[in-house]
Amino acid sequence: MTGDDSTGEAMGCQRARALLVDAGRGRLGEPERALLERHLAGCAACRHEAEADRLLSVALGSLPRATAPAALQGSLQRLAEAASSSVAAPAIA
Repeated sequence: MTGDDSTGEAMGCQRARALLVDAGRGRLGEPERALLERHLAGCAACRHEAEADRLLSVALGSLPRATAPAALQGSLQRLAEAASSSVAAPAIA
């Protein structure tokens, strides 16, 4: 499939691929999930993309978690605090 139809009943490849990450994380509502599943059933290219995304997620999930050095954490914390203090709070009338 290559394009959306004007009734909203079909999903094009561009939209399907944009939704794959959210779908993989369980963040799609039922209507979008159903449209995506229907698109994937009829589109080998997007099924291939979905499988590649799934395999990448599995591989990334198996990597060890790294902790930033304490000095870097402190620097980032100071930067975040400086940035948040420089943003003016909205005036309340």
